[in-house]
Amino acid sequence: MDEQIGLDLAGQPTGGEVLERIRGKSRDESEKGRWFEQLFMRIARQEPEFEIDGIWRWADWPEREELTGLDGRDIGIDLIARRTSGEWVVIQHDFETVEERTTDVLSDGRKEIR
Repeated sequence: MDEQIGLDLAGQPTGGEVLERIRGKSRDESEKGRWFEQLFMRIARQEPEFEIDGIWRWADWPEREELTGLDGRDIGIDLIARRTSGEWVVIQHDFETVEERTTDVLSDGRKEIR
């Protein structure tokens, strides 16, 4: 049982099976989104091709306020990741899709994302 996302991931289910379990077992959209974020964060940490040195939910990012001057309120950023190169990456999702965008979050987290 995966305590983080409240699902039994035994037997190495496929990605589609895990998403179906999240859809079926989550109590509401907020929980579904939170479980998806936790799942994505785990995958990003484990898969070398992502080249992720660290990944956090926006509200939990320890350097957020220091580097951006912004608090943890929702500004449309779901996750923030630091690549092994030191580059910061903003990740947005709607459960069905994940979108990665590079942005200059260090100077102004509200800047238009390139």
